[in-house]
Amino acid sequence: MQKTIRFKGEDLPVLGEHRIRGEKYLVVGTLSKPPRETQRVLHLKSKRRQHEKVVHRLTDNSQNWKLIERIERFQGTRMPFPKIENICRKSGEILVVREYIEGRSLRWHLRMKKEISAFQAIRLYCHLVGQICFLHRKTGIIHGDLAPENIILSPAGASLSLIDFGSSFRFAESGAPDSGDGFREIYQAPENLAGQSPSRISEQFSAAAIFYEMLTRKTPFNVAAKREWGTRPTSLAPASEQPESDKRLPKALWNLIDRHLSQALSLDSTKRFQTLDKWQDSARDLQTKSNHPELLELELKNQSLWKRFQSWLNS
Repeated sequence: MQKTIRFKGEDLPVLGEHRIRGEKYLVVGTLSKPPRETQRVLHLKSKRRQHEKVVHRLTDNSQNWKLIERIERFQGTRMPFPKIENICRKSGEILVVREYIEGRSLRWHLRMKKEISAFQAIRLYCHLVGQICFLHRKTGIIHGDLAPENIILSPAGASLSLIDFGSSFRFAESGAPDSGDGFREIYQAPENLAGQSPSRISEQFSAAAIFYEMLTRKTPFNVAAKREWGTRPTSLAPASEQPESDKRLPKALWNLIDRHLSQALSLDSTKRFQTLDKWQDSARDLQTKSNHPELLELELKNQSLWKRFQSWLNS
């Protein structure tokens, strides 16, 4: 008979156990499969004290170890990602214990057709951009696998957390991704599909593709279109014109969103936002205008007055 453990009113199967630096962790579920296995575990402080955690099982190599060391180094700088709480190397593996993030993945919300309003999508996107920019600026690490599966929404849906850094690497390290690293082609930038390593600019494309999907329930491009864009040009369908787009959003705000996406999702990497500041400022502007539509109205009036003034000068 399989051993079980009672946790939060539920009997969970005990699938195994880890001993890491004197601490005991019971495996009660599998969140992702090898070669980047992630397990749900219970940290046993005592018979009556159990804490839910996550254990990542990574191949023991220099790249993974350097990545973990670098993430650990920045944990005291208000890093907005699950904290590393314990770590050990044994039997050719690196076992990394991290906080368990409450909530469900963005993929689950999209698959279950849970409503995500355009206003909520803007807020979540701005939060995502902020986390990515923090990662790039403070740690020099590229996530490498941005996708709805690796984004956890809080139970209230007001915030998100990035998870699964198994494909991450530093800017200074090249490295086309290894087979099995979890790269999802539908969210990858065209240059990555062509063999270039992920970069700050390509992660911008991936994040914007996720934003587009939150707004429209569709991905902006299929893989074939991204692979062939150099020989068979294709254009982005405006998010505002998609059937699932939120009609409650003011048209002027949709225009701003479409302009932002047309740049962030440019198939030509040289035409995207070329700095983190420009990208983040544009995303923040979307959130500011969605929270304060009167600012957008004032901006449009000022633009109209300026055009009239210029017309008067030229007459």
